[in-house]
Amino acid sequence: MRFGTRTTSTRLVEALESRRLLSFSPAASYPVGPNPHEVVTADFNHDGRLDLATANGNDTVSVLLGDGVGGFGVARQSADLGQKIHSLAAADFNNDGKGDLAWVNDYDDFGFTNLSVALGNGDGTFRAPTFPRTEWGPWTLATGDFNGDGKIDLAVSESDYSSFGYFEALLGDGKGGFGQAEGRYNSYPPRRRADRCRPRPQRHA
Repeated sequence: MRFGTRTTSTRLVEALESRRLLSFSPAASYPVGPNPHEVVTADFNHDGRLDLATANGNDTVSVLLGDGVGGFGVARQSADLGQKIHSLAAADFNNDGKGDLAWVNDYDDFGFTNLSVALGNGDGTFRAPTFPRTEWGPWTLATGDFNGDGKIDLAVSESDYSSFGYFEALLGDGKGGFGQAEGRYNSYPPRRRADRCRPRPQRHA
């Protein structure tokens, strides 16, 4: 009885492995800005098709509008978005059906960082950024509706430039703005920022 059960299980696994064999079309290349290091997806022109955005090494973002069948148009390159973009995220922050962007970049040449949000115009371009306030220096971010109100929020990992790291949730207002939330202690900060202990200047819109 055990032998028969083992044989049946083996055949079932083999059948599932055969069904999981996939094939792909040849890769297509799309020119963007130099040294792209972040890529996100969203519907930036409100046509129901996923588009791409890349953060580039020259501090710009390239947007490639999707055709809905796996192809993309010529990249549209944004203006300078600030020094050294570390983290890029896309979501609809103001509930208008157009993809928006949020990113973290260096505030100055001394390693201070800044959080920026740019609302989409609906054609692959973006408005001038705003700068939601964070308690400490932001490093990475993620998006989601964390309080179930139908408005996209931001989760940000932060360093105090000393010896501690923090996590902070900024709740969205559904209009592209974000409120302040409690920072949460984390004893493992980014090491590259652990030796900095000066207070971070706040950038204003």
